[in-house]
Amino acid sequence: MAKKPLSQLVGKLSPQEFEKMAEASKAALGSLEVEYLDVTLEQIATLATQYLALSNETAQQAEEAYRIAHDIKGQGATFGYDVISKIAHSLCLLIRGHEGMSTTAYAKHALAHCEAMKAVIDKRIRGDGGEYGRNLLHILSGRPS
Repeated sequence: MAKKPLSQLVGKLSPQEFEKMAEASKAALGSLEVEYLDVTLEQIATLATQYLALSNETAQQAEEAYRIAHDIKGQGATFGYDVISKIAHSLCLLIRGHEGMSTTAYAKHALAHCEAMKAVIDKRIRGDGGEYGRNLLHILSGRPS
């Protein structure tokens, strides 16, 4: 038996059924937000610990840091934290492009990203973060030598 395309299935829903599904999805996502915030804070702590102990980062450590930052980037927008996605994207770029920076400067800049992401979670800064979000991104856009 062939599966029907989603468009055919949705087309058969009444507006009331579709609205119920949308509300159920919204409620499910809302209940996951608390878990998202807790997990993200743990991930940020893992990154910060790595950068506090940074001496000679291995390729494996860099890949793990990139994976964590990339996960935070992808998940942030899902839960309405667009600014954390932008900060995590900036950290991904830093991880991939820190050649030429001193180890100390790299670690400090990465830690600044971690602190900014933690502030977004602690203060529950949703969306683009307004002026606060713009200021955070502006500060992080500078690249120390």
